[in-house]
Amino acid sequence: MLHMEDGSDNTSVAFELVPVRSGRVAATTDTPLGPFRRIKMSISQTSGEGEAISPHAKAVAHIHFQKDPSSSNDDDDPNKVVLSIESLALPTVEHTTSQNSYDEVGIELPPKTFPSKEWRQLGDLEGKSVVLQLGFKRLSRGVVPSGSTLLKGYALSQAFLSQPAV
Repeated sequence: MLHMEDGSDNTSVAFELVPVRSGRVAATTDTPLGPFRRIKMSISQTSGEGEAISPHAKAVAHIHFQKDPSSSNDDDDPNKVVLSIESLALPTVEHTTSQNSYDEVGIELPPKTFPSKEWRQLGDLEGKSVVLQLGFKRLSRGVVPSGSTLLKGYALSQAFLSQPAV
């Protein structure tokens, strides 16, 4: 489960990330830190309105791995990992002509300010831990939610889970 929350405009959105089951499930990639398995995840939005992500949203992912049937049921579950990033820091601009009473939609996104793709990583490869890579695509038009001045211009489009291949 992936949660994104922005305290400045009181918005949140949640996604369910599940490994894609078609074809090859995982690819092994050699890195300077050793081999890692990279698994493509399917993305389903489970809560929140619209696809535009708050540019400064905090992201928290709760990753659950299948339990070993022989293991005991422990509160400190080794099959669960929590990853987070304090701010996605997606490109945005201040849009001061926005009205407070309604969302302003259909705003042009300048390509120099809003690249077509942005990637963010939750977790640390150096710690030889689990890493979640999130890909964001630029929307065709941006939105400024009511009560905000920040232009939202990206949607979550791809997710990959990487872990050391042991």
